[in-house]
Amino acid sequence: SMLRYNTSLGGVALMFDRLAIKSDLAVISSDAPVVFVPIEVRLLVFAPEVGQRMEATVLRHGSDHLALLAHGLVNVTIPHRTAAADAAAGDAPAGGSGE
Repeated sequence: SMLRYNTSLGGVALMFDRLAIKSDLAVISSDAPVVFVPIEVRLLVFAPEVGQRMEATVLRHGSDHLALLAHGLVNVTIPHRTAAADAAAGDAPAGGSGE
């Protein structure tokens, strides 16, 4: 689904284009109330790497976490122990200025 972390993509699908139906046939599986149609699509995936710096807006500073909004679209949650460890190491939490 869009705007949710997808393990097989390794990130969050933000948008798609170039949607193409690849077959005139569809599959109905068992008693499932859905029809499976093979498609091809181009995706824009938000998949930052560990240690990569990024800017975000702090939405909430809870007692045990920071809630951020990256690129005005992706919700990010950082456990407080991680944010505190970054600050102690001299790195600003995402969205912080580091000063």
